[in-house]
Amino acid sequence: MTPYKIVYHGMHGTTKVLVETHKELVARGVVDPQANFILFNRYWSRFVTRGFPDARLLFHPSIIDIRSAAKRDYPSSSYSYSEDQFLRAWKMDRVLNKKPKSYAYQVWTASLARIERFLTEVQPDLILSEAIQSLLCYALFTVATAKRIPYIQLMASRLNSHRLEFCTDLSDHPYKTHSQLPSDTSLHWANQYVQEFKTRCLEPAYFADTKNKRIRFKWDDVTKSMTYLHELALGGALEPTRGNLIGPFISKLKAFRMERLLKKSTYYKTLSDLSQRPERKLLFPMHVTPEASTLTYTPQYADMGDSITGLSRHLPKGWILVAKEHPSVTSLLRSTLEIRRIRALDNVVLLSPYVDNRELLKICAAVITIKGTFGLETLLMGRAVITIGRPFYDETGNTVICRSLAELPQALEQAASMQVNPERTLQFLAAYYDSTGPGFFANPDIFIRDPAAALSHATIGRIADYIQDYVLARLPDLRAAIQKDSFVAI
Repeated sequence: MTPYKIVYHGMHGTTKVLVETHKELVARGVVDPQANFILFNRYWSRFVTRGFPDARLLFHPSIIDIRSAAKRDYPSSSYSYSEDQFLRAWKMDRVLNKKPKSYAYQVWTASLARIERFLTEVQPDLILSEAIQSLLCYALFTVATAKRIPYIQLMASRLNSHRLEFCTDLSDHPYKTHSQLPSDTSLHWANQYVQEFKTRCLEPAYFADTKNKRIRFKWDDVTKSMTYLHELALGGALEPTRGNLIGPFISKLKAFRMERLLKKSTYYKTLSDLSQRPERKLLFPMHVTPEASTLTYTPQYADMGDSITGLSRHLPKGWILVAKEHPSVTSLLRSTLEIRRIRALDNVVLLSPYVDNRELLKICAAVITIKGTFGLETLLMGRAVITIGRPFYDETGNTVICRSLAELPQALEQAASMQVNPERTLQFLAAYYDSTGPGFFANPDIFIRDPAAALSHATIGRIADYIQDYVLARLPDLRAAIQKDSFVAI
């Protein structure tokens, strides 16, 4: 068998995972030993070249340039521009509207040209990227589609399970409930998943670890900070695209401040406060501002201040919006100005993230969400959900799709009379199982309880199994679909 030639694209810490996966696939003889990486910035090149000194690399334009571009193209706002904020502005206002005088558009066109030259030189059989969520991801997908190179998004499971997903287009729906009848194995898994969900707390696993603990400086914080500094040194201490030298320390101090804000009744209300309000209640689980899922697929709802303001304007009389804070807010901090803006709305109650979701669902008449998995969990509880961001669980047919906030009153009426069909939800979960594989793909630097698990031999082995047995085995069918101008999930 001729080894496949793959181009990898990783964002931040997932680059480490892709490097280790490539090593494993090379050892198995299924991919070309020549490493080809498209990197988010130059800093991560050290983690590739340590294992592959002859690797061919393509870099995104410097983050320093991006930030200066943001300041030139957009006036400074109430908080400093981050790269994600720039990307949101880029997608909404600049590139998609094709304003060639903007610096952002120049970066876009330059990226297209550089990727075109890179892929022409490498001639890969496959591009393997993490989920599309940045300017470079879009540019890479655009060129790959034009050159008819299969492009795979490798994604971590959106459910509370260790599954690997892949998608071959710009949607985030890698599986279709109507594509084939589910197997007995998948139906058994779906039933088991629902039963396990109903017996545990209605909240993310990492939330259970944090809600009853106070933030403290621990020895573990010291060791993590030393690891962070060591990686900065490996990546180049003077490299302009590296992380902030004192980032972990500043982050911890901000977390202390956020913890105090969460306990102030002037900022966040409790369930007892909410129970005293006589109006009908529409629950809205908040996202982080900004967040990759909203930035990529629903940039119009990426800013929670704007989204909640829009919802409050279209709420019928006699209703209030219950905006429940995101449970990871102590690590992905929310701007104080954004909090104050939300609090200033008369028909909005900003709720603490520590409120029990089961109790909250008892007093809320309806639920509306952008793309959060809370929406799917609400469906599993037998409640209809209004969606405004085309989440993946719209495939169940059990959601009320609200295509415009102006349609919110009608969506509320429809949700009130809608009966959730649990069989359709089971079919959806079974299709999800059949379209995914066992494994765990995550950034080892954030959001997981055990960072070492993301790079363990067992984890890398399962990712390699998935790519070898599930992705590469379908390349002939995928190529045939591309040649027919039918770029669809298989």
